[in-house]
Amino acid sequence: QPALMEFINAVGPRLFGESYVALEPKSDPSTLAPLEVIAFPAKARKSQRQVCAGTVGLRLKALLEDPVQEIIDRHTRTRRRLRGGDIAVLCPTHKGLGHYAAVLRGLGLRVRLPADGWFESRPVQLACQALTYLSNPTDRHAALYLAVTELGALTLKQGLEQLMQTGRIDDPVLRSLDALAEGVDDRTVFALVSDVLSALHLFDIVSEWPDGEQARANLLRLQAEAGEFMDANREALAYGGFHGSGVQTFLAWLGGKVQETDGDRQPEPRVLDQDAIVLSTWHSAKGREWPVVAVCDLDNRVKTTLPSLDIAYDSFDALAQLLAHARIEYSPSFNAKEVNERFIGPHQAAREREARRLLYVAMTRARDKLILEWPSFLAANDVTTYWSILAQDCHVPLGEAEGELCVADERFPCITTLGCDELPEALSTESDVSATELPVFGRRAIQRGARPEAKTPDSRPASGLEPSSIAAGPEQFELHTYGPPLESEMPLSGTSLGTYLHRCFEVLGPRPNLVARLASITGVDADRKLTEAIDAHVKRFEHWMRGALKPTAIRREWPLLAMADDGAVMAGNADLVVETPSGVWIIDHKSDRAADPEQAMLGYLPQLEAYADMCERAGYTVAGVGVNWIRRGEVVMRGRGR
Repeated sequence: QPALMEFINAVGPRLFGESYVALEPKSDPSTLAPLEVIAFPAKARKSQRQVCAGTVGLRLKALLEDPVQEIIDRHTRTRRRLRGGDIAVLCPTHKGLGHYAAVLRGLGLRVRLPADGWFESRPVQLACQALTYLSNPTDRHAALYLAVTELGALTLKQGLEQLMQTGRIDDPVLRSLDALAEGVDDRTVFALVSDVLSALHLFDIVSEWPDGEQARANLLRLQAEAGEFMDANREALAYGGFHGSGVQTFLAWLGGKVQETDGDRQPEPRVLDQDAIVLSTWHSAKGREWPVVAVCDLDNRVKTTLPSLDIAYDSFDALAQLLAHARIEYSPSFNAKEVNERFIGPHQAAREREARRLLYVAMTRARDKLILEWPSFLAANDVTTYWSILAQDCHVPLGEAEGELCVADERFPCITTLGCDELPEALSTESDVSATELPVFGRRAIQRGARPEAKTPDSRPASGLEPSSIAAGPEQFELHTYGPPLESEMPLSGTSLGTYLHRCFEVLGPRPNLVARLASITGVDADRKLTEAIDAHVKRFEHWMRGALKPTAIRREWPLLAMADDGAVMAGNADLVVETPSGVWIIDHKSDRAADPEQAMLGYLPQLEAYADMCERAGYTVAGVGVNWIRRGEVVMRGRGR
């Protein structure tokens, strides 16, 4: 917003000097106060990180509970209340984000924090150990692992005693896997993963865990990885050292994949969580934007450590010869402090330049409101921090008058909140999940109650609607003949014939010159006589359609998707959507031998009317619907609203 951009443009030259280029605001003015500082004039008695996180968390919670805090939704362009997904907490490091995540959860706020550890998470390890046992029932480690976890019925002592006495472990969880062992080599990895999850009831079990949503997401990723493994090119896998397509190869491939960058990242438990505060590092926040941004952990030191390995360039004048001007610079670490200082000097200058860029990135992620953690207790310390770069080097102190932030001689209105010097007793750093709160996923998400008389399906195909009960009448339909019946002997029947004729109309309608390639396009090797008859039939239909409807645009095999009034998702493909000056006509091709085309059309009216409804929901005016009875050379039309 403009008021915030004025502050950013004032700070920019202080960070980058004359090379800074002022930015133009792109948002409308906001009702949110553009600047806010949470000041910490004194260092906390202990746990400075948690104290800062607690103060910021309490302030964010107050903003979310305040009905006056409103923003303009960037999608709907309407004013609405501030919610968790509109707020981002940005820290320089992932470690710092962990403190804020714990405190925010302790305050009862939802957070989105990308975390590593997917492969080692308990649900994934349970599934992988079960797959290991299934592929090799003599694997004693996998058997012991499963028998002594929450899936089994043994203690570690009991499991070890069974191994020493009998050489094997007997447990119900292993018996359930033994039942899957038959034909294991004949099933795909994806099928085995699904069978294991079902046999162990893992989705039901993790739904009762405090982090059940995350556990469920981890299991879903395991299924997705199994599908990716099946689709992978076998030659490429073999080149990478992974031979075969069995469970053991899959587990080895999975172990290698998690070593890649972000390969061990846990998936988000929810695809879209509008009430969760986003936690991100400054670097990861590049290119993103939120209405409210809290820039935290400004007390982090900006320093260089040795040893250091970098790539340097002599010149950027000739980019085509860039590698020729590149060199590797290595700075070792010495036991002599004065020698280390000589090496650190140039690196520290570069590190501080990078810190200024990151600081600028973090502050410019805010669209409406910027909240700055302000550890002014650092003023007496002779160390370089992100705060010292902003407040001291760039001359951005708190103003002498309350409620203002200065940039050199410029003053900006700023809300100032005094931070705590110790963690409030009422604030817990542990997530408090109420036992009465039902999780979103799993069996425990089902609430007991009377079964509704009418259930709404998740989705409903338009072609599956019940036949119409509308009585036929001569005033309802118009019959148009565009040519003689298609009497040629057909090489197909039933659904295959319908698919073939649909494809012929789809291809030859807009491009009659493709008739010579019709066999390769449709996959049906029809004789020349039939091909010529179909070609002539399509041309007659196209001639009639263009003359009778005078289309301004024609769409063939047009996918339609909309939500019905009862909440079900309607989907289908309209064979022909003809745009005319009076509205669109929806025409379906049918290959039936209809004795009475007008009466037969009643059976398809629900499907056609559903297509019409979907077009109207998309903003089109529908003139009517029709059926092209291909074998008869006739079209039955019905105006919309009759």
